[in-house]
Amino acid sequence: MSREEADIFAIYDELHLHSFALKAFGALLNSSDLWSLADEDLASRLKSDNFEASNLRAGLQQIIELYLAQQEKILNEGIENMDGGDDWFIKRVRNIISMEKEGSFLSKKGAINELRGAIVFMDVVINRNGDGREKNIAVELRDECLKKIEILQGKKPVAA
Repeated sequence: MSREEADIFAIYDELHLHSFALKAFGALLNSSDLWSLADEDLASRLKSDNFEASNLRAGLQQIIELYLAQQEKILNEGIENMDGGDDWFIKRVRNIISMEKEGSFLSKKGAINELRGAIVFMDVVINRNGDGREKNIAVELRDECLKKIEILQGKKPVAA
């Protein structure tokens, strides 16, 4: 893996961890009442005890979603800047899949990290190709990487 790829994967891992925190925060907001932050005058005029709190929850959830979208945009721009073309991405992912099959990685964690990076590559190819041949190949390779990650994490039994 090149230094440039390692940097992108490091960014990906960092943003991925942040996204879990934001998603958890969003889930907490969604289940909270936020009554102490609500405008009681507005709520009484609208004859609703929780209308304003509901609007606050929705607004905060939108902020989280915008932040997550911005993170994804940053990541995708970084990956596209190291672009060697869709064929390069596809060859790289096939190589990673082959290496995993051969047991070339020193640990499950290492294999999972490489497969996650491969998924990011395939997402780039998928997102910028309408219905082209490369998109179909990328979808298949991404699905294969996802299955391998599930197996490595023990979430699916290995097919005989």
